[in-house]
Parts: sequence; structure tokens; C-alpha cells
Amino acid sequence: MSLGISECGFDDTSRHSGAERLAIVGPTLYIYVGFDTDLVESQPTADTVDRTSLVRKPALVDTGASVTCIDPALAKELHLPISNRKSSIVGVGGGEGEVKECPVYRTQLYVPELGAWVRAPTPCTNLLLGAPLDQDEWGVDFPYQPILIGRDFFQFFHLRMEYDWDGQARIISKDFQGND
Repeated sequence: MSLGISECGFDDTSRHSGAERLAIVGPTLYIYVGFDTDLVESQPTADTVDRTSLVRKPALVDTGASVTCIDPALAKELHLPISNRKSSIVGVGGGEGEVKECPVYRTQLYVPELGAWVRAPTPCTNLLLGAPLDQDEWGVDFPYQPILIGRDFFQFFHLRMEYDWDGQARIISKDFQGND
């Protein structure tokens, strides 16, 4: 049995407590994302991921979301290949039952701390959830999260999430199964 721990909370800054940042932004996991054709038959490791075209980005952990989504700006930046599928998703960005049809991209997601490697068709929708934070008021204390990690990603884990009063949070997993 392997055990992985990935921090997804926040430290205090000079302007905001870690607890305040966690409450406003939500648990944020830093993952590697992209589509590297050299990884179609293999997977990265913590030692080799820097030699791939995957890039490290913040992702909102949303256990209430059924699917993982990626923001169109990030899909474009990473030149992700689009699949021939569309996906209908409901409720993104606070939409009250509004169904959105979205393009689907081929992605590879990797969380070294958890040993998690997932190849997945990922719907693409605007993830600027609600109104953008006022940068003058909030500064860089609150990262923009261009990826939303949903239950489809976490279905491969036996996991537990822990929250501390001081703004720290972590995902503890064991026995990652993968989707290869």
C-alpha cells in the first residue's frame, strides 16, 4: 500500500491568513497538465516530469463537481488536442441548472505527491467562477485556478481530505489505481 500526501491549503501572507485564503479560494492542488505525445504509452514520475511538456498549474479541488474541467485560455496556451466530442455540463460558475455545451480536449494530469497519473477527455469551460477577484484588494494572495478537479479524477483513489483551522489542507491517498 502506497500513501501519498498533497498539500492543498494556504500559508499566511502579510495581507491574509491561510484560513481566509482557503475559505475564499477553496482547496488548491498544484498539478501538471498538458498533452505530451511522448507520454501516450508511458507516464511521468516525480523525477522525469520536468522533461515533459506538461506545465504546473493551480487546480481547484471540487468534490461536488462530477467532471474535471479546464479553462479555454489554458487549453489554448497548452495547444491541447481537441477531441471530436462535446460535453454538456451543468452549474459551472454558479449557473442555476443552466446546461452548457462544451468542447472536450485530450489532457494528461499528473500529481507527483499522490503518484496520480490520469489521461482524460476534459471539458473546456470558462472557470472564472463568479466575478473575478479585485486584484487591487486581494493582490496575488488568491491564485486564478484554470483547472477544476472533479470526482472523475478522484475516482481512482481511496482518499481523505483534511482541513486545519489555520488554512492548511491536504489530500491523503492510498492505492492509486490509475486509468491506463
